[in-house]
Amino acid sequence: MGRPSVKEAIEAIKANGGFVATAARKLGTSRTPRHAMINEHPTLKQALDDARELKKDHAEGRLFQAIEAGNITGIIFYLKTQAPERGYGRGEVTQTINLDMSSLNDEQLQRIANGEPPAAVLADSSDS
Repeated sequence: MGRPSVKEAIEAIKANGGFVATAARKLGTSRTPRHAMINEHPTLKQALDDARELKKDHAEGRLFQAIEAGNITGIIFYLKTQAPERGYGRGEVTQTINLDMSSLNDEQLQRIANGEPPAAVLADSSDS
């Protein structure tokens, strides 16, 4: 088989969900010439981008189905990637405390000013 046409390459990319290596195999070539062809033809590049966006939409749809079905892995993944401001970030734990600074002595204020966590300073003062 000779060099595929742009139309054949577009169809192969669409049929294989934007996976260039798989599309290239179906066309009887390797991915290196397909990437070169993609770089040469804006319509082929657009078809690749569209196919990949469609695959992302499909994956998101399946993720939402998994969440609705109670899949804990899907729920955790979603929260970690979409709700870090709610404390579901990458292992970061934040704690908010309301602190009346007027109740602290100079030594405690200095420790906090030097970067020591207020909770640690307060814990030390409750031990004494």
